[in-house]
Amino acid sequence: MAGCGFSEQAEIDALLDARDAAVSSRDLAAYTLLIDPEYNEGERNRADVLDEMQALIASFDTLAMQSSGRSIEMGDDGAAECIQTYKLVVGKGEMRRELVQREQLSLRKTADGWKIIGGL
Repeated sequence: MAGCGFSEQAEIDALLDARDAAVSSRDLAAYTLLIDPEYNEGERNRADVLDEMQALIASFDTLAMQSSGRSIEMGDDGAAECIQTYKLVVGKGEMRRELVQREQLSLRKTADGWKIIGGL
């Protein structure tokens, strides 16, 4: 975790672990709290991200998400970038699918703690 103090690292790890837990428990309200209100990536905003998560929850009976191989780089002005691998397992009835992918998330420190501001 180059360039990342222990306290900041722990807070960012807690945010990203909370994301895994929110997805795995299909808890849209908990997931919403993790996404910065100013999320904006190209033409996608926070509402788009939340609509996509709601559709994912509605499409599958089971969801499980687990992140690993996390690398965090601190930027300027309360910003950070995280690169990690996530495994998403979805199921509906007898069908089960697994996706393993690398992602790069942009994070921002707010008055309420760290939030995801890009990369979803």
